[in-house]
Amino acid sequence: MPRIISKTSSGRSAIQHQQQHQQHQQQQSFSNMRVKKHSGSDLVQLAQQPKVFAGVLLLVVTVLGLLLLRPNDTTDIGRLIQPCEDTSITTSTITSTSTSTALRSSASAAVPKQQQPPMTDSTDATVMGFAVGYDVGVFKRFVGTLRNSGFKGHIILGVAPDIRPDAVTYLESKNVQIAKVTFTECTHGMFDDEDKTKEATGHEKEARSCVAPYDKLKSRWGRFPFLRDRLKECQECTGPVLITDVRDVFFQRDPFGSGHPQVQGLQVFEEHVKQRTLHWLAKWPIETCKGVVYNRVMLCSGTTIGTRQAMIDYLDAMEAEMKVWMDDKKCHFKINGDDQSIHNYLYYSGKLPFAKAIPNRMGIVNTPGVQGSIIRQAHAKRMKLIGKGENDPYPDRDPAKNSWLPQEYDLTDEDGYFVDFDGNRSAVVHQFERFGHQVEYWLRDHTNLVDK
Repeated sequence: MPRIISKTSSGRSAIQHQQQHQQHQQQQSFSNMRVKKHSGSDLVQLAQQPKVFAGVLLLVVTVLGLLLLRPNDTTDIGRLIQPCEDTSITTSTITSTSTSTALRSSASAAVPKQQQPPMTDSTDATVMGFAVGYDVGVFKRFVGTLRNSGFKGHIILGVAPDIRPDAVTYLESKNVQIAKVTFTECTHGMFDDEDKTKEATGHEKEARSCVAPYDKLKSRWGRFPFLRDRLKECQECTGPVLITDVRDVFFQRDPFGSGHPQVQGLQVFEEHVKQRTLHWLAKWPIETCKGVVYNRVMLCSGTTIGTRQAMIDYLDAMEAEMKVWMDDKKCHFKINGDDQSIHNYLYYSGKLPFAKAIPNRMGIVNTPGVQGSIIRQAHAKRMKLIGKGENDPYPDRDPAKNSWLPQEYDLTDEDGYFVDFDGNRSAVVHQFERFGHQVEYWLRDHTNLVDK
């Protein structure tokens, strides 16, 4: 069962007030996925343009559907929106009432920034990622935006053994520690019952390979002990650590620079409050393997922050739990994304007592993928109605401003940068590609962020 956090009556009142405020902010952000308001005369003019009016009507219906969702609904929005991964109840059901949600989320949220001594320098900090199979363009976006943010610390990337020379030259010029990954034949036995003569392709081929020397763990699982061992080897990496996905991440501010609160323990990051662990990527593996179902905010395994020791402890816990799953056939899932299942299980079962869950847009990482997918889908349908493509600019975007996304969504500032609830630009942006090509065009044009 998940941990129960008790508070005094006065503490509970303050916590509920804080959580209600945070939920209101996220609900307001979700509600603002709409078209601009029009006057009566504007609507008459739109009505005279059937295709345009139909597009507006489609967006209004989409938004009304979103507004019908309430924070305590068990509606699985994940049926439409993929979570973080680049992905009758047998024993017990854990649901969240308004009171328990308020207690859990507030107690697990970061201490208010003004109560923590701020960081002043990122020299001792470390950013790590598993970046196998990427070209130099991905590195220029990830490493380029990180260094251009003012980050002075260590960057350690796991890369393919046959990484291209131009990528090596670039990474070395940015003082990146290159850790080449080798692969080996798996010994976990998950595919022993399959036809060995049938050639695997795509994700199936990846799932059948293992990162050396972690041959008892699935390929994507191997990145956790791999990065842990590289962290242990780095004696100079004494400060806070960010382990993150690479392909769909960029930086707008130094994640450990001046003004950020000191990192204490481990920070795991929530996705949007509407993205729940009832999504199949969490529900199916956890229920099948552990016999429990959680209805909590989905935690993203693609970004985690902690002190050096807390990060090592977390990666140890992940590897240990992965071995448990590999030793039990009912916990074998021939998919790539179930490291997120384990990540959520460990936290919500209380096996990471040193961790705190940070609500989205209230910490170092902003994960706007849920909103991005909804906005992109609605935009594509609207553009189709007027004979245009989903890569065309948003019609409601103010051409006098630099933002690629209309301001009504309350996700970016006037210059197009993603922002947190407090109005400051987010330090780390994860899952940006869910918005489509518009944000990629914007990034391409910002040479102050991405290296050319």
